[in-house]
Amino acid sequence: MKDIAHVSDLHFGAEQKEVVEGLILDLARVTPSLLVVRGDLTQRARRKEFIDARHFLDRIPCPRLVVPGNHDIPPCSAFRRWVTTASAKPPLLGEAKAWPRAMAETTAEASAKPGLGPR
Repeated sequence: MKDIAHVSDLHFGAEQKEVVEGLILDLARVTPSLLVVRGDLTQRARRKEFIDARHFLDRIPCPRLVVPGNHDIPPCSAFRRWVTTASAKPPLLGEAKAWPRAMAETTAEASAKPGLGPR
């Protein structure tokens, strides 16, 4: 039987180290077939927070599916969404390019592993 572990709202940048270590121990005990990480990997979408999230993910030796959340978008882009009028150029275009390279590399590495691509 395959086990899927799901975690969300990690909020690196506001994390508690002892909770992170406990989660890593719990996941090592379960040894899931897939780890799903959903939303808010970071608190403020800062580069160091993405790097810390990447280091956390690297410590869990299983395939993973990572879906960023609203906290993973730089705050300046979130502000533009609220103040931009409907007639202006959509501010969401290009926001994905603003995500730190650390998270993009995590996604690219996971999708390059055998068995994680399209079936």
